Amino acid sequence: MSTKPAFRNITEPLTVTDTDLDRLNQRMGVPTLVAGAPKQEEPPIAPRQQRPINILVPDYVAEAVREKAHKAKSSVRYIVLKALADSGIPVELDDLVLDARRAKA
Repeated sequence: MSTKPAFRNITEPLTVTDTDLDRLNQRMGVPTLVAGAPKQEEPPIAPRQQRPINILVPDYVAEAVREKAHKAKSSVRYIVLKALADSGIPVELDDLVLDARRAKA
């Protein structure tokens, strides 16, 4: 069983300057703490306005889109936006998220 080191009790307030403490720390090899630069937080991105587009497609198209999303481990929304972007409709890269539900977590 190990024994605890004996520490002296400090009964009176110490009148030691910071300079004296720094010299003692250097002599004893006490490492110093260096504060890192504060992290600059990026401003939150405001969510874009979104609206639903309701279209009717044949069952085989809906199944194919769902299957492609499943295989790509993405969302149907991503597959549709990617197809729209590939056809020349401007879609911003920030809106092309594989699965937005997982990106929020």
